[in-house]
Amino acid sequence: MSKKILLVATIILVIGGLSFYIGMNYEKSRKLNFLKNNNFQGDRNFQGNQNGQMRRIGQDGGFVAGSIISKDDKIITVKLNDGGSKIVFFGDSTKIIKSATGTVADLNVNTNVMINGIMNSDGSITAENIQIR
Repeated sequence: MSKKILLVATIILVIGGLSFYIGMNYEKSRKLNFLKNNNFQGDRNFQGNQNGQMRRIGQDGGFVAGSIISKDDKIITVKLNDGGSKIVFFGDSTKIIKSATGTVADLNVNTNVMINGIMNSDGSITAENIQIR
């Protein structure tokens, strides 16, 4: 009788342990798939947009702050605080923000700006927002 109880208890413990292990691995893979499918990776920095959506900045995104040193119809060059510079592309869909909504005419040489957008493979940035400071 005690051998039956010991056998049943052992089987219950083994099944319980396996269930716990399988459940933990399932949850881990579910989290990894969520992060992978939503373009999140590790301890990256995240930024919210005006629609309450989160997006990653860093490898695929960029943030630039500095002073405009040159400008044409679709590109500005920004002098960075560290002395370097960054080329920034912008288009008609780029929001130019100041205390009131701005225009391309507000992007002038020596204007301090903060820019976020998508980092291009050559190190330049395609702007999503340009904020005049």
